[in-house]
Amino acid sequence: MEEQQYHIKQLRLRLQTLLGRKIAKNADLVELESLINNRLNPKNQISYSTLRRFFGFIPSTSPRPKTLLVLSKALGHANFSEFCIKHQTQQVWGLLELFEQLEHSPKLSNKLLPLLQEHSRHPYYLSHFSYFLQQQLKAAHFQLLYKIFDVPALFPESYAEKLRLADILGIVARSINMEQHQTALIKLIYSSKIAEEIFLYLFVDYGSFNQYYGKLIYAIDLKKIKNRDDQLFILLVRNHIAFLQNKKMTALPQVISQDMHPILKGRYHAQQLLMSHQPSQKIAQIFSEARISSTKQEYFFEILSLLIIIKDLDSIAKIEHLYYREILTPRNWAFESKKAFGFIAFSLLAIQRREFESAKNVINLINIQEISNSYRTYIQLLYCIPTYHLSVLTGDQKNASVISRKYKSIATGLGLDFFTIAFLKNYFLE
Repeated sequence: MEEQQYHIKQLRLRLQTLLGRKIAKNADLVELESLINNRLNPKNQISYSTLRRFFGFIPSTSPRPKTLLVLSKALGHANFSEFCIKHQTQQVWGLLELFEQLEHSPKLSNKLLPLLQEHSRHPYYLSHFSYFLQQQLKAAHFQLLYKIFDVPALFPESYAEKLRLADILGIVARSINMEQHQTALIKLIYSSKIAEEIFLYLFVDYGSFNQYYGKLIYAIDLKKIKNRDDQLFILLVRNHIAFLQNKKMTALPQVISQDMHPILKGRYHAQQLLMSHQPSQKIAQIFSEARISSTKQEYFFEILSLLIIIKDLDSIAKIEHLYYREILTPRNWAFESKKAFGFIAFSLLAIQRREFESAKNVINLINIQEISNSYRTYIQLLYCIPTYHLSVLTGDQKNASVISRKYKSIATGLGLDFFTIAFLKNYFLE
């Protein structure tokens, strides 16, 4: 539907080219009506009142198919579908040419910027824009990146599309030589809220805690991050890395804002649980906060992953009982990662209950390839826990050995000392 509205808007713009100027008053529509009808078969004429509705001079719903057909014919197309296809093809080539010019331009000129903004609503804009940014990041063209990230209008508005862009750029960023380009990347983050969001907050890269992302998150100067929730985010990620590497964690603030993002709030309470001397009280607070959380799926996202690690299956059972449906209802493109933590946690419950067939069914619902790149390797590591024990408990020792080796390889590659072979094999022991 959104794509069709885009093409209807383009149809309006193309019709104005017949007039040679922007349509601004009723007299313009009278002249356009004459121009269009002179191009059409007498049986396919357009009325003045239809044009008034089409151009928004009077209230209207979506144009009727016949209106789109007639107006497309006036522009020389067989029908509206042909107009959409030809226009889309022209726009794609225009986009490619535009990005080619931009890549070889020493700066984001006043001529190129409006053209980029004009194309930003095209259905294929984001894919081409993402690829273009990938190439600039790979080539470390930071001077151009500074200028592009300084224009928020070039970037998607929707959360889901921002996540996709962050996922793509995050993978490329892993290959950045941090010794050579760390200063330039951090400058980009300090200078642009969009860059800060994409490189820090929307791609929490568990796959490179001991490499690119870990170095980046520790190199950030908290004094230069203005928002207190963003400062807390960085502190929590640093603490999470420290915990998984068996290092000392930093004390957290006792007072937080109540309107922070549910994932951030869940991550905060999860770490408070880790450091609490009274875990039962902290668990009670976690469930108390859950009752007022706007989305249980996002709130429990990081909490579930921590409960898996600390083997708190009683709390997982309570989450399953109270919020199973809400946690496993798809909401956006990033759902697969949230679903994976839930299914791993609930499969461990099924194993504890010795409901092995149920555990297999649950764990088989995880599609590793659909999980966002930032979490994929870490989820593969946690995935080894239920699959290893299912293999052991069902007598498949050969597969258990294969999973054990894979688990060790992933943990070593991620540099996460917490995940020892003993942790894996003794998971269900007190």
